[in-house]
Amino acid sequence: MDGLNHTRKATLAEALRTSLCLFAAAAALPLLYQAYRSFAVPPFRGYAAVPIVYAWTVVAGSLVELLFLPSGKLPPSLHRCPLAARSLADFWGSRWNRWVSDYLFTAVVSPLRRRPGLAVVAVFLVSGLIHELTIDLTLYLASGKKLFGMQLGYFAIQGVGFGIDRSWLYRRSRLRRVFLWMVVLAPAPLFCNEALLRILHLWP
Repeated sequence: MDGLNHTRKATLAEALRTSLCLFAAAAALPLLYQAYRSFAVPPFRGYAAVPIVYAWTVVAGSLVELLFLPSGKLPPSLHRCPLAARSLADFWGSRWNRWVSDYLFTAVVSPLRRRPGLAVVAVFLVSGLIHELTIDLTLYLASGKKLFGMQLGYFAIQGVGFGIDRSWLYRRSRLRRVFLWMVVLAPAPLFCNEALLRILHLWP
């Protein structure tokens, strides 16, 4: 009985944490949209959209988590403090979009565990293709505008960065963190392209 009560308390504590995250992200969104429309100039729209993308993923992830509350068991949070990531492997492997990364690890990385280089190429290729189909294809079907390759390009850069990080920076913790945010954020306009901005109602 004590174990059951402990499980219930842990579930309720996690539900409270998830609810607070949902409330904070939802409350921040109007302010982020206002700031975006006030200050985002064309060359920097992709960068200015990054906080909005993060807030929306927190909102969506938190809602999905809370839908599981009646079952008495919550799934792991979608993100796990991504700003605390120490390297690209840490960011993509255990902090950002953990539901998809766990799936890709099982479906793509594990079968190629004896060929780690190929596993890295494959997992970022699959990630790029998923985003091409869900984002750039959406714009093409809605307007006929072709932006194919931008999402693939973004994730190709992540794969190259991952290889550099593992090969040359693994003993330089501070440099790894700087390199992490350079690789993730510098090509952000490829990810936060016109297609995604239109989906988020951020395109003029």
